Amino acid sequence: MKINTVRLLSLAVTVAFAPLATAGKFEVWTQASGSGSVALVSYQGDGTSQEAQLDMTYPAGMKVSAQTKVAGSVCAVFPSENKIRIVPPSGAGTALSSNAIDYCSFSFKGAGADAPELKKVFSECVPADACQISISSTESK
Repeated sequence: MKINTVRLLSLAVTVAFAPLATAGKFEVWTQASGSGSVALVSYQGDGTSQEAQLDMTYPAGMKVSAQTKVAGSVCAVFPSENKIRIVPPSGAGTALSSNAIDYCSFSFKGAGADAPELKKVFSECVPADACQISISSTESK
């Protein structure tokens, strides 16, 4: 029984001190604006990610427009799929910035556009395994 106890303790120590995987982080902020809302999307690299993509869906019936904040970014709207896509400029062999940078903004108009429910349907950070996603909304006063 003593050998099993030592093995379990060794496994616990190995797991506790194993290096943690890192990933880039997308942040999405929405705020009511006039008769609709605006979503601002930023990405913060992890020091290794060279490529990143985030796809989100929005409720049907809204008119959505995209604005690119940084040259080379992809800020796309796919109305037939009720989907938006954000792709920061390629790192082209270099890690994307570890500073949070606003890459895209999206304007939402129509019923329910003052607080659209955005849902992640796809994300990828290369070469990391996963992206962290944070979706927040702020109330306008």
